[in-house]
Amino acid sequence: EPQLPAEPPPVQQPPVEQPPVEQPPEPSPEPPPVEEVPAEEVPSALPPEGNFGGSGGPVGEPQQ
Repeated sequence: EPQLPAEPPPVQQPPVEQPPVEQPPEPSPEPPPVEEVPAEEVPSALPPEGNFGGSGGPVGEPQQ
């Protein structure tokens, strides 16, 4: 007899904490993929300035 009344109380508490925890993880996976795309375009624009590999002789000489 005591087993039936003890089951209802613990079943109502768990479902209330699970919903709020599933919402935050959804928006977090979207930001990472957006930063990886621009990362490839940034390095290609730096070489001409002579700041990364010093490709621009005239730009690297005055800095030294």
